[in-house]
Amino acid sequence: MNRQQSCMLGVLCGVGLTGGAFFLYLAATGEGRLTIITQETLHAAEEKWAATSVSSYHMKIEVRGRQPATYEVKVVDNRVTMALRNGKPLAQQQRTLKTWSVPGMFYTMSVDVENQTRHADGTAPPGMPNVRIRARFDEKHGYPRRYHRTEFVKRGANPITSWQVTEFVVLPGEQSD
Repeated sequence: MNRQQSCMLGVLCGVGLTGGAFFLYLAATGEGRLTIITQETLHAAEEKWAATSVSSYHMKIEVRGRQPATYEVKVVDNRVTMALRNGKPLAQQQRTLKTWSVPGMFYTMSVDVENQTRHADGTAPPGMPNVRIRARFDEKHGYPRRYHRTEFVKRGANPITSWQVTEFVVLPGEQSD
């Protein structure tokens, strides 16, 4: 290999390494980064949500995992007035309807945080799911924009469930800070 080819190879390697480092930087700090959720980070997000005083909103959520679906929820004055799964109404029980409201999403996350914490400190009872959860909260309103849950099992594949809010609209007449 002559000197010119060696220089060209060096330049190409440098460009490749720089591009790879930039990609890793974006993955670690960019919009899509999910962080491990603790009771403290969850509480901070819930406080941010409460501080925005949004009581009426419409949102769509894409769920992936064992039971993939698209949910659509409308909340007016903190009451779920519409909840759809793949375009079809959910059962009219308030517990079912509330699951995909922002407070319902926070509740689901709080159960998983408790499970994660109890396994980490060795106090989990038999049968309690061993999970690791990561999320990203909306910077303006504090609601869970993305959520990723991995359940560790002894045999077979570790089930993964995730959701992503694809649309969030504060309904007219509401303050959005």
